[in-house]
Amino acid sequence: MLTVAPSGRWLERDHDPWFLLGDTAWELFHRLDLDDADHYLRTRAEQGFNTVFAVGVAEFGGLDEPNANGQVPFIDRRPDQPDERYWHHVDTIITMANQYGLVVALLPTWGTYWADAGEAILHPGNAAQFGSWIAARYRDSDLIWVLGGDRYIETSRHRATLDALAKGIRETVGHRQLITVHPRGHASSKNDLSDATWIDFDLVQSGHVGWHTPNDALIAADYDRPPLRPVLEGEPNYEDHPVMTPDWLPVPGWVFGATDVRRSLYHAIFAGAAGFVYGANGVYQMLDSDTPDPVHGRATSWRAALDLPGASQATHGAHLLRELGPGWTPAPHRLRSAPGFLSGRVMVLDRNTPTEVLVYLPPGATATIDTEDLGCAPSGRWWSTVTGRWRTADLTAQPTTVNPDQDVDTILHIAARPA
Repeated sequence: MLTVAPSGRWLERDHDPWFLLGDTAWELFHRLDLDDADHYLRTRAEQGFNTVFAVGVAEFGGLDEPNANGQVPFIDRRPDQPDERYWHHVDTIITMANQYGLVVALLPTWGTYWADAGEAILHPGNAAQFGSWIAARYRDSDLIWVLGGDRYIETSRHRATLDALAKGIRETVGHRQLITVHPRGHASSKNDLSDATWIDFDLVQSGHVGWHTPNDALIAADYDRPPLRPVLEGEPNYEDHPVMTPDWLPVPGWVFGATDVRRSLYHAIFAGAAGFVYGANGVYQMLDSDTPDPVHGRATSWRAALDLPGASQATHGAHLLRELGPGWTPAPHRLRSAPGFLSGRVMVLDRNTPTEVLVYLPPGATATIDTEDLGCAPSGRWWSTVTGRWRTADLTAQPTTVNPDQDVDTILHIAARPA
C-alpha cells in the first residue's frame, strides 16, 4: 500500500521509502491492443520503472475515436452510460500492469473533458457519480488517482468539478489509494489547489518550453509553501520531443535528448523530489507509422522509442536512491563556490546518519564543497549518470574541490572514513 511518509516529503510502500519512477503512456488504453500493451508494460518493468501514467478517456479523440478494439468509453458521450467493452479492455491492461509489478497512475479523463467548452462532459452535477463509479471499478488495483490532465483551473466550475470528482473517488476508496493532480506546463498542482484536502502529493510540470526549465525551483517553491506534501516532477522535457517556444511552436531541428532527461531528473532529485515521471515523444502518444495527425509531426515509433537512451539512464537515478537509502535533504549551504545557473547548476544533498554528501555536477563544472565535518580524509567515489557505475574519487583537499574530467554530468558521493 502506498502512503505519504510522516515527514511529508516522501512516499512509502508498506512503510519503506519509495521513489516513484514513472513512464508517460497517455494513450495506452486507447491505441494499444492487449499484445502491444503487454510488450510495453513488460519492457518498462524490465527496465526498472515502477509506475505508468495512462488516461481512461484519452487526450486524442478519446470520446469519439474508437480504441484498438473498435469501442468508445461511453454511449452517446454520457459518463453515466459507460460501454463495458471499452472499460473491460482498461481493466485487463491495469491487471496486466499490476502483474508486472507496475503501479498504474490513472487519469480518469484528460482535462479536455472537464475544462474545454464543447468537450466537457463532466461538471459539478455528475463528476462525483462518475468518480464513485470508476473508483469502485479499480478500488482493489495497485493504483494512484491523477486528476487534472494538463489544464488550468480557471473558473469556479472547474474547481467544483474536480472537487466533486475527488469526493466520489475518496468516499469510495478511502485512503487505500493516493490522489494527485497533473497540472499545466511550468506550474504545480499546488498553484490552484493548496487548500484541497483530498490531494496527497503534488506534481509539477516543468514542460517542454526552452532548453531548460528549472524544475528544481518549482519543486523548492512547493516545499516552501504550506501545506507540506511530497512533490514530484510529473512532466519534464520528453525525450525526442521538439524544444518548444513560449508560443508553443517547435524550434526547427531541436529536440530534447538523454542529456536533457538526466538534467531534469537530477535537478528534481537534488531539490528533494519524491519521484520523477519520464516521457518519450513516441511513447506518450503511442505513435505508429499509421497514427493519424501525430503531435508535432513524425517521431520515433513507440516500440523503437522504448529503447531511447534516456529511459535506461532515468532508471539509474532511481537505483542510486535505492542503493544509498533514505534521509537525503538539499544542502546548498555546503557549496562554497558559485552554484551556476540553469543547466550549469551544481546541487548538493547531505544526510547525518551517517554523515554523507552527494554532489551533482554538470559537464565540466568545478565545485568547492564544505566537508570539514567528514574528517581530514573523506572517501569519495564518482557515479556515472550514463552507465550507473561507480569509480573511486581521489579527495585530498579541505574543503573538497572537484572538477571531473568528463563531458557528461556526474555525481560525487563523499563519506567520512570509518574510525
